[in-house]
This record gives sequence, C-alpha cells and structure tokens, in this order.
Amino acid sequence: MSNEYSFDPAELANIQIEGEMATKTTPIPEKGNPYPAQIREVTGRAGESTNNSGEARKWQSLVVSFNVEVGPDIAAELGREPGAPDPVSSMMLFLDLDESGTGLALGTNKNVKLGKLREAVGQNGPGPWTPKMLEGQPCRVIISHNVRDGDTFDQVSKVLPL
Repeated sequence: MSNEYSFDPAELANIQIEGEMATKTTPIPEKGNPYPAQIREVTGRAGESTNNSGEARKWQSLVVSFNVEVGPDIAAELGREPGAPDPVSSMMLFLDLDESGTGLALGTNKNVKLGKLREAVGQNGPGPWTPKMLEGQPCRVIISHNVRDGDTFDQVSKVLPL
C-alpha cells in the first residue's frame, strides 16, 4: 500500500464507501513486562462533575499520550500493517492546583502521579519545568484495560524509566 494519497477534507461529506465499518477497537494487550514508549503529546483538560451528594466539583487534568512500541507480533494482532506508526495509548492525571488556582501545587500528597511521571523521564528536579517538556521523552509503560459501555480500551497505568 502506498503512503501517497490525495485525501481532500473538503470532500469528506461526499466520500462514498461500500461495506460496514468496525465498531470496536482491539486494545494493546496487557502483559507482565512494560512496553518501550515515547511521550507523544501533553494536553490540559478541565471540567465539572457532580458527586454523590449532588455537589458540583471542578477538576483539572493532564492527558498524556504515548507512542507504544508493540513489536511486529502484537502489531499484527492489532491489525496494523508493517511500517505503520506505533499505536497510541494515554493516561489522565488529575491535578492539584496551588492556592491561586492557576499553578500546580507542590508538597506532600500533591500531584504525586505527575511527580512519578516526571521522575520516570528524569525531570523531577529543581528548577523551571513545564508539562510540555515531557513531549518526546522515552520511557517504558505498563498497559492496563478499562471497560466502558461493554468496550475494552487500553490505557497507560504506569510509567517507568528506560
């Protein structure tokens, strides 16, 4: 299959296909050993949810996506063609903000998962740091599965140093 194509996004609504599309994805398998990976992208998210008492609560998070090196056997199991980009999996880290509500909190029991991620890629030291500095960093990841609405999804549950 050629990597050259002439996809025109303006014509998307007029593309005609024949046949059915997949309705489920095959998750990256869980395994005992970590997969080699590289941090692909870090993005911020915010939202509001309601707790069991009906109170609204605001939340902030980082979504960290990883290119996961699965190897040829698992790539074939996932239906990926040879030479295709590595599959992507992600993790969401809920954040503790400082008193101003605009920065990340430091200290005991604050942003521990983010601290572990920074430590895994050698960035949990003194001095200036931004979450975007995580992008491109190599690491190893543990994949776990999450079931939502009957579908199984992979997620990064732990990040380890190389």
